[in-house]
Amino acid sequence: MGRGRLNGTGSHDIVVKDAFVKEAYAVDFDSPVAVDTAYSRLPIGCINAAGCAAMALGVLKAAMDDLVDMCLERVTPGKSPDLRDRATVQATIAKSKTVLASKRAQLHHSVEVLWEEAQQQNTFTDIQLADVWAASCEGAREARDMVSEIYAVAGTASLYKKHKIERAHRDIHAILQHGIIQPHWMNQAGMAYVGLTPNGAMFRI
Repeated sequence: MGRGRLNGTGSHDIVVKDAFVKEAYAVDFDSPVAVDTAYSRLPIGCINAAGCAAMALGVLKAAMDDLVDMCLERVTPGKSPDLRDRATVQATIAKSKTVLASKRAQLHHSVEVLWEEAQQQNTFTDIQLADVWAASCEGAREARDMVSEIYAVAGTASLYKKHKIERAHRDIHAILQHGIIQPHWMNQAGMAYVGLTPNGAMFRI
């Protein structure tokens, strides 16, 4: 048995070698669902992607809130401009609030559509699945871009572990390394939008 620890996630990998697992204890993606509920009928693939996007947007909010708090706390007397007086900081805060609100709304709406279909025991269409994949991948990517921008405009304060921005910058890149949130899923979503059949193994599962 081997062990490994992923940096930045707190998760652990365990590898078991030369061990036989009875078929009765094995489960694959094509196995029938043992518990038939609306939740268990949701597709694993794009819902997993949505979860990664939700974490990325949460990290963005933490970084944005931290930057705002720094602006409110670091106010000094005198004529020297403070952090909040910088045009780049002002623009980044406004932009981050817009990105967060819009991407969160898009993600919630696309997942809500699947939830309603699951409750009715309906089959998901490729377009409905594509909406979740696209909202997830693009939401996570824009969250990463915004966190990187926040990290940059905060200046040297971003280097201090006492600020959330330092941790957010690391965490957002860890989240975006996940295979379920990679750019090729945008291609799969795009295939559905132009009338082609997405062929990704996890697209419908």
